Amino acid sequence: MGKVILPMVVVLLLVAFSAFHARSTSYGIIRGEFDPPPCYSTRFVLYPNRHIEGVPELGFKPGWVVTYAPRSKTYGTAFYVTFLGKMLARGTPSLVAEQHQQAQENINKFQTVFAQLDASVPVGSTFSNAVAVLGAPITIITNDDGSLVAFFDYRPRAEGLIKIDWLTNGFTLLLSNNIVIHKGYSYTSSR
Repeated sequence: MGKVILPMVVVLLLVAFSAFHARSTSYGIIRGEFDPPPCYSTRFVLYPNRHIEGVPELGFKPGWVVTYAPRSKTYGTAFYVTFLGKMLARGTPSLVAEQHQQAQENINKFQTVFAQLDASVPVGSTFSNAVAVLGAPITIITNDDGSLVAFFDYRPRAEGLIKIDWLTNGFTLLLSNNIVIHKGYSYTSSR
């Protein structure tokens, strides 16, 4: 029994030291950068390319992937460090890349639905039809001439997860006698 426990303890200590060394090696690089993200995880992997994007194909290379990312996973950096402590790669963590891809798909769906809403409320529509299609406006303003301006605003679920470059996300309807006489648009951008 003692012959088995001692080698197991030695192996566990080597693994723990290797993980500690991998983490301290990667921290030594990232700490010098402006506002680095916190350490998200340290994991032992067999195929590092499954956990890091934007690095050359490494194949079967057991080692450590140390990931730095905030809990929101909107950005981050991952390092691949061999079991013996040599840093071989740095790239985008797969969990960040996957979230960006899902967020971009969400933006694409948002654009499709927004275009359908836009086509459903042409100039000449009644205000009650516009409200039935677009939902309640966030604000309605009455002008001096008796016309109304109604503002409709929509937010994609992916907002804040990726950078958005001028996304049409709202309508401004000018109404006279309960009829839409002009349609304007509002935009959002996070760049």
